[in-house]
Amino acid sequence: MAKKDEIKYAGMDSIASRTREERFKAALEFRGNIIPFINTFRDLSDAEKADFYDDYTIRKKGKLPKTNPWRN
Repeated sequence: MAKKDEIKYAGMDSIASRTREERFKAALEFRGNIIPFINTFRDLSDAEKADFYDDYTIRKKGKLPKTNPWRN
């Protein structure tokens, strides 16, 4: 029975990762300040938002941001 639960959660992770990939593609096409756009992702923790922002900035500018609003 534990194997069925593991399969269930594995599928949910797959869906979540596809959703995040879609969000990332939308962020790359987004024009303007990206920070409010990332804040709309209510299901992400602050650490995940920080990673998302870092990944976005590396893709757009080719380097890490000087500051990240989700990292202290």
